[in-house]
Amino acid sequence: MAQQSRADLKLKFSDGKRPSGSEFADLLDSFINPQDDSLRKDAGGNFIITLGDGQSNKAGTLRFTAGKVQFFDGAAWQDVGAGSSGGFQPVGGTQNIAYSNGNVGINTAAAQPTARLEVALAVGEQAKIGSVSLGNSAAPLNGFVQVSHVNRANATDFALRQGPQGNVNLNAPANQKLILSKGGNVSRLSVIENGSVIVAADTDISGTGAEFQVNGKAFKNDGSPNWTVPSDARLKKDIRPFQDGLEKLLQINPVHFKYNGLAQTPNNHEQVGILGQEMAQVLPYTVSTASAQLQPNDAPIDMLTFDPNALVYVLINAVKELAGKVQSLEKELSGK
Repeated sequence: MAQQSRADLKLKFSDGKRPSGSEFADLLDSFINPQDDSLRKDAGGNFIITLGDGQSNKAGTLRFTAGKVQFFDGAAWQDVGAGSSGGFQPVGGTQNIAYSNGNVGINTAAAQPTARLEVALAVGEQAKIGSVSLGNSAAPLNGFVQVSHVNRANATDFALRQGPQGNVNLNAPANQKLILSKGGNVSRLSVIENGSVIVAADTDISGTGAEFQVNGKAFKNDGSPNWTVPSDARLKKDIRPFQDGLEKLLQINPVHFKYNGLAQTPNNHEQVGILGQEMAQVLPYTVSTASAQLQPNDAPIDMLTFDPNALVYVLINAVKELAGKVQSLEKELSGK
């Protein structure tokens, strides 16, 4: 073993100097020798180091003893590996990374990892891959797993959560939209910031604020164009007769029209209906207002909307009135 450093030996062997025999010996000892230093190359040119059972007290020293690779942390020898299931350790710490039959475990050294990569997490802990956070939900949702952006790894802003029974929760933060898209950016189903569910769009259609909205045509295949609603008398109050009938019906003016594309309406598709301003004069309870922008950058206006449900009952009353008139005429004719 050389007794002098390489820097010292360089001075001893500089021009004009006469090194001693011991200095020549130190020079030879300063070289790495494949035979003496357990260092060799394989056929591929890779260096192979054979560790011995050393007793150095210098922190960072490696040795091989009792079938294990150890390093000296400055206070004691710590295991680096032990056969097929040892663990890598930080200086002075406990086992953090384990390997077993090609499987790698993080924080799993108490038991052999059973997957190619296994990360053991406690409640509320996450693992990060780039900007993706994978982890266990915090209490009270113990046992749930969730996926999120690293900046949204909490109980309210996550993207996906699943429980041990298989129940799945898709989620967006309170001030963001939840969008199912096609082709990368074509919105097919959205839950927007105010909680409204919108088909084929990701903005409030014409500012209606309705809980369920469809941007385009809707289709039902049960043979009925109507929605079923509760109608049990036990669920109703303030019940009073509905009188509007033939007189009101005769004032309604049906028209052909096309939407012009303003306020997100479809452009040039021909329809049959009424004009909200006219209907508001005849049956005002069928017309409401919604805040809407005619153009995306316009100031909002009060747009008229129409609910035709009451027309069914206006028509029923009108038929009753006409039936009464027919019966009166029949009596008059039969009495002649």
